[in-house]
Amino acid sequence: MTYPSPGAPDLASRVKALMPDTEPVTQEPSYRLDHGAYVPLMVMYRKAEIPVLQMSTPSLDPHRLFAIGRRLGPLAC
Repeated sequence: MTYPSPGAPDLASRVKALMPDTEPVTQEPSYRLDHGAYVPLMVMYRKAEIPVLQMSTPSLDPHRLFAIGRRLGPLAC
């Protein structure tokens, strides 16, 4: 199965710009969406018309993830 949504390269660039050098960001535009991302999207947006940016967490450490969330705070709508 595929979910041909458009990517969000501008948002990806903004995320990368907000991250410190100690949290390297790798952009892989050729990667397809994980099933955990596209299955709910298939139900919510069948036409795949919304841009999608999938991010992987670098760790399960809650303090590290909280710090990353704070850095990404300016992206909140």
